[in-house]
Amino acid sequence: MTEEFIHYLWRFQLIKLPLKTVYGEEVAVLHTGQLNTDAGPDFLDARIRIDNTLWAGDVELHVKSSDWHHHGHSDDRSYDGVILHVVYLHDSDVERPDRQLIPSLELKGTFDELLFEKYEGFLTSLGWIPCERSLTGVHPGRWQPWLYHLATERIGRRSLWIDRLFTSNNGHAELTLYHCLGTGFGQKINTTPFEWLVKSVDVKTVMRLQDDLLQLEALFFGQAGFLEGSFSENYPLELKEQYSFLQRKFDLRPLLPHVWKFLRMRPSGFPTLRIAHWAVFVHHHIDKLNQIPRIEKGIDLLPYFEQETSAYWQNHYHFERKSTGSVKRLGMDSVLAIILNSILPFLYVKAVRMGDKAAASRAVTMMESFQAEDNAVVRGWINAGVPCHTALESQALLELKNQYCDRKNCLHCSIGSELIRGG
Repeated sequence: MTEEFIHYLWRFQLIKLPLKTVYGEEVAVLHTGQLNTDAGPDFLDARIRIDNTLWAGDVELHVKSSDWHHHGHSDDRSYDGVILHVVYLHDSDVERPDRQLIPSLELKGTFDELLFEKYEGFLTSLGWIPCERSLTGVHPGRWQPWLYHLATERIGRRSLWIDRLFTSNNGHAELTLYHCLGTGFGQKINTTPFEWLVKSVDVKTVMRLQDDLLQLEALFFGQAGFLEGSFSENYPLELKEQYSFLQRKFDLRPLLPHVWKFLRMRPSGFPTLRIAHWAVFVHHHIDKLNQIPRIEKGIDLLPYFEQETSAYWQNHYHFERKSTGSVKRLGMDSVLAIILNSILPFLYVKAVRMGDKAAASRAVTMMESFQAEDNAVVRGWINAGVPCHTALESQALLELKNQYCDRKNCLHCSIGSELIRGG
């Protein structure tokens, strides 16, 4: 038996009636309480009738009642409000500081043991996901509300760094969006160096150079540390000369070039090309960032990424290294990654901070404007029989796999919980 499973039984009241405490008092659960994700009792503000007395307070759950003492609750005043101790096995009385017994409800024998057998089967499963063999039993109507919840959960969880960024920028929305976008251009592997890069120059300085793409490129490549070497081609030589001037004028200190990662990457993802794309984006759009929060359709974000790089980067992937193909614009996969990981989370955080629930919901549903991502996890779900058509669904399924399935968190999954109860 596990404490998590006891939580599950209590949360969904999968307990056979009538209920009685270990001393024979009748128990009626009017409200199970709110699940507490912080320190303290497991469920807060419950409503329990014990014999003829209605109690309002907290509920604590354990596998054995003696766990109360082992976990140190006897000396923790935050447990003074516990009105019912729910345990699988009662092996010890529990008292309040005033020596009054806390009523104890023993669950052994009060629920269908088959539920725990199903749960154990998921825990010991070696499949790609614990319930892989049972998914065909899920009604299609169960998926959509759960996927929307998961997409919202994912955007909220992944937006925590943006909320901190808002705070560090004193709530300045456009500056925060600028930092979010710049970080997003780094992809997963170069996220941190790109964050350092965009923060290494005051945005006012960047805006002063907006109209001159060559100066922007010199600024960003110089700050990235890529102009420290010797060159033979005219373009990098000109950048180096431009950066030398900008460095003196604005007292700039470049990053060390070793912070950038190139290994095991396709040339289209090299940070040099990404910086070239970033410079073009800034050249065209830095003065229009205030328009992005007013966009209501995700598809309307795509024109921000349609501009071509300067001529040099259309046939180079690094300084003085020519590419065989032509790389003029960011690929759709890269654009979608920036939208999903930077723009929409920014819009979500901004809306939440303003208390605008409609705008927060819109930031989630805008994902439906785009086709589903193509990656190993999404393909795994499709192979398991779960269709995936939109980016909202692919983001939700990534969250489900990473935060629930891989962690065997089945009891907190809407699908897993349903399968255990009746699948």
